[in-house]
Amino acid sequence: QMFPKVFTYKQLNDAYNCLVRDNESLRVKFKETADGLVSYVEDFKYVNFPFIKVGSDEELLEETRKAVNLPIDFYGRLVNCIVFQTPTKSGIIIVAHHIVIDGYCSFVMSEHINEYLRNPEYRPVTQPYADYIEKEEKHKQSKRFLSDREFWKNQFSTNPTCNMFSGENAIPDFSSEEFDKDIPIKLLTRIKAFCTDNEISPASFFNTVYATYIRRIYDVEKFTIGVPVLNRTTKSELNTIGLYMHIVPLVIDIQSESFIENAKKIEDAWLNIFRHQKFTQYDIRQMLREENMPINTLYDIVADFLEFVPNNDYEIILPYGNNITIPLEFHLQSFNQEKCGLRVCYQTAYFTENEVKIMLDSIVTLMENAIEHPFENINSIEMVSAEEKQKSYCSTHRCPLQK
Repeated sequence: QMFPKVFTYKQLNDAYNCLVRDNESLRVKFKETADGLVSYVEDFKYVNFPFIKVGSDEELLEETRKAVNLPIDFYGRLVNCIVFQTPTKSGIIIVAHHIVIDGYCSFVMSEHINEYLRNPEYRPVTQPYADYIEKEEKHKQSKRFLSDREFWKNQFSTNPTCNMFSGENAIPDFSSEEFDKDIPIKLLTRIKAFCTDNEISPASFFNTVYATYIRRIYDVEKFTIGVPVLNRTTKSELNTIGLYMHIVPLVIDIQSESFIENAKKIEDAWLNIFRHQKFTQYDIRQMLREENMPINTLYDIVADFLEFVPNNDYEIILPYGNNITIPLEFHLQSFNQEKCGLRVCYQTAYFTENEVKIMLDSIVTLMENAIEHPFENINSIEMVSAEEKQKSYCSTHRCPLQK
């Protein structure tokens, strides 16, 4: 979280300590006992967190990447903080283990820290995270849970997990990199208007674009994408930091039809699983074991769309580590009115940087042409830009204008 002015170390450190004080999940720890591994909430105590000074945004990004890729002590503090200053900016680097908080918490923490800086007496409306855990345990005894279980059982009976990078194709190497491509805000605005006009969600639009690319490049019609669900239903849950969000498997069946026909089918499939989202991926795996059904990787592609209400007080940057467990992740992020980007995190065992760059260029071109030609067959929608065609032509024909 970066502020466009220089706060003092004490101001930022105090604000983060207030965040830790008001959110139990930031004080969760694990320990071994005679009964096995247990978790507990540590009492709050004020901590002087590390402080760094850097000379530029580039240097700050490098320090952030270093922090993200440091191992987290499973028996120590699971959410760590570094306060930083540049010559004109300041902020906080937060590195967290996914076992205690989810991606949505980045926005919650940033907003709370901003409020603490404005008003040290600020107290967010939150709930003890233990209350949420208790509610989830009660849900598992409900008729709704049994209904969800039956839905997922039928889902996997008719649509067994179909993945491109698991089973015989799996490579046990989590080394990974990321690549970013800017998306013009005007394009995102046009896409959202297109979705409104055609009664589909932006997430379904983007998933249809990814699916179109995968079908045409890898010649695969049916596969599974992991899609995140927020899993927060009350104001206090929306304000509370913790691991609420989880990922559910969405079976994609992309056919040789128009883009809009496929998008509508994907929207229907998404709405169908959304009704049963309380049955988590962990519940699904447990159900598959109990039913003696094949347990494969539930998904090996993840896609999300993060759109954050712009706040001129600060900027959020979300770097990812170099050891992701999913071969391919698409993260479309829009954090303000001027900037939108598509980040691909990929395991280097399956993809090279050049392949990912070509993939991103093709996906953005598909986005542009899908809203221009939504009733065209997906196999006919252009996904190579005019610029790339010109480069290819010049390379092939040794064009004298090529630089």
